[in-house]
Amino acid sequence: MREFQEAALSLPSAHRCIQSSPGIWGLPLGHCFFGVPQDGSFGWTVLNGIPEDLKGVHFYLGGECVELVAGFARSDCPRSVEQLSLGNSSFALGKGLDYSWLVKELSSASFPNLRLLDLGVWELFSNSHCMFGRLGDVTSVLQSSPKVERLGLYGSFELSEPVRFGSLRDLTVTLEDHTTGSNGGFLSHSTFTKLLESDYPDLEEAFLNLECEDDDFGYRFSEKFLEGEELPRLKKLEITGGFLEGERERLLASPIGTRSGVIIHHGDMTVS
Repeated sequence: MREFQEAALSLPSAHRCIQSSPGIWGLPLGHCFFGVPQDGSFGWTVLNGIPEDLKGVHFYLGGECVELVAGFARSDCPRSVEQLSLGNSSFALGKGLDYSWLVKELSSASFPNLRLLDLGVWELFSNSHCMFGRLGDVTSVLQSSPKVERLGLYGSFELSEPVRFGSLRDLTVTLEDHTTGSNGGFLSHSTFTKLLESDYPDLEEAFLNLECEDDDFGYRFSEKFLEGEELPRLKKLEITGGFLEGERERLLASPIGTRSGVIIHHGDMTVS
């Protein structure tokens, strides 16, 4: 804890906050925010010490806060946190869109109680737009978070193998902000297949926004995904991006595409 606390308190006081009151968004008390200013309307006051039983931490300092994230990963906090966000925000106080070193640091920790996880997020506290980058290999972090119920992956990432998401109910993947055009590139075909073929026994909703650059990557669905056996509780799938010719038809004619009770939004799939 000492290393994490020292790294936190070395930040400018205006950039480290604790949730002292619910504020206008009704946010949970005691969460720590790095990379946002004190603001009474959001319930943020200056952070002078890391809570002993930390439940939520939000790193909005971009990709260059390696010492802070490393101190967190080596502390006892990962074992207690239930919500973790890594990225930047509309305050834009952080620098860098390459989060791969931060994700690598997180990969050394275990998150047995984590419920909500956002990696590469650009949190909007105002009416503005996002900037997304690169996450690197997220496999270990996801494998070490067995109770995650909501997962957001923003920007390009890699998977070295499929993952079993025992509790995941809501999945969001977004590669690019359509207004800023900021992205970390396409997902590789290998990573896309591993994402589709992961085990999702409780997943109900998935939003896979693969729109990126000119959408000319030519994604293809795997047969295992189309069979739908790893997605027994899926209710809603929204998918966008550039796919090979005929992939939309394969999806709609597949067992998962014809399953009763599953809503599929596919209007923004394009042929590439």
